[in-house]
Amino acid sequence: TESERAGVVGDGRSGEDDKINSFISILDDAKNSVFATEYTPTTGEPLYKSIVKAAANIVAEGDVYLVMSKSAKADLKLSETKSGALVFPLGGDIAGTLEVKEIFTPSWFAPEGVQAVIFVGDAYETVGDNSIEAYTNFSLSQNKQEYLQEIYAGGALTKVKSGVVIKNAA
Repeated sequence: TESERAGVVGDGRSGEDDKINSFISILDDAKNSVFATEYTPTTGEPLYKSIVKAAANIVAEGDVYLVMSKSAKADLKLSETKSGALVFPLGGDIAGTLEVKEIFTPSWFAPEGVQAVIFVGDAYETVGDNSIEAYTNFSLSQNKQEYLQEIYAGGALTKVKSGVVIKNAA
């Protein structure tokens, strides 16, 4: 969970002793990068339209994933047309309709000023140890914490225009 959060929105820590610096978040990448961009919806633009327009900015090939809060997904499910009809049929495949592989709603997703993050999954590459293995003959003290396993892991987007951060409406 720590690695997932650090990769998508950052680890949320401001102190240098505990901050995870080895992952470049998509949120940070979108501020000034060729790998991700920001999309700001117009006032009154429904979330489903923002998602479709933002996803159109992704050029990299691969399965596209959408990350948002549970409440944002609930709002998406209940999106209505001007006549009051639901945009998505209840129980329907919203991810498929939006042309994303899957919609994730992690409990840690609550970045200020951001509605959702869209990215190509294969474009976010990790380095280091991606497995979980236990070591019993040592302890490693670092960042004022004591860890019982020694791993190095990091990651970042590696394909041009492979992520979009959907900001709140202007």
